[in-house]
Amino acid sequence: MVGSGNTGKTGRAGNRLPGKPFILALDQSTTHVGWCVGEGLDYVESGVFIPTGKEDTRLMAIYGFVVRMLNRHKPDVLAIEEPAGDRGNRRVDRLLGELKGFVKAAAYSNGLKPGQIAIVYPTTVKATGVHKNALSMASAICGKQVTSPDEADAIGVWLATASNLTRREK
Repeated sequence: MVGSGNTGKTGRAGNRLPGKPFILALDQSTTHVGWCVGEGLDYVESGVFIPTGKEDTRLMAIYGFVVRMLNRHKPDVLAIEEPAGDRGNRRVDRLLGELKGFVKAAAYSNGLKPGQIAIVYPTTVKATGVHKNALSMASAICGKQVTSPDEADAIGVWLATASNLTRREK
């Protein structure tokens, strides 16, 4: 089973539910990082982190944010969306690759193992249906108004990961 060793902060009731992996999902970008926490297919919370400053400063801020989220939630799985890399801009592609490395380093430094990091491809997120009508769909799932496409995409990353893990368990 993925991530059977983590303990710590838990879901709404304060106790982890057996068979429901605690997931931290990220829609990573160097300007806005959408995030979502879920327990299995149950939504817990979500939002957007907006780093400031120049590129290197933003990368370090994102690293710090991810470390804080990992410490706060102690997820069984960290799900990150694979950067599309089709932007036609090598500088942006390089930055997104660096960011992925920063996020994985934060996970490893907080005790997650490679098998606890799920790489989710944009096509998988689109298949959840959240992407097409992202804001309204994400709002319905969360029971709150979602106004950021980055937060909506993170919700899609969480749903894709939770669905995948649920199928594997059966």
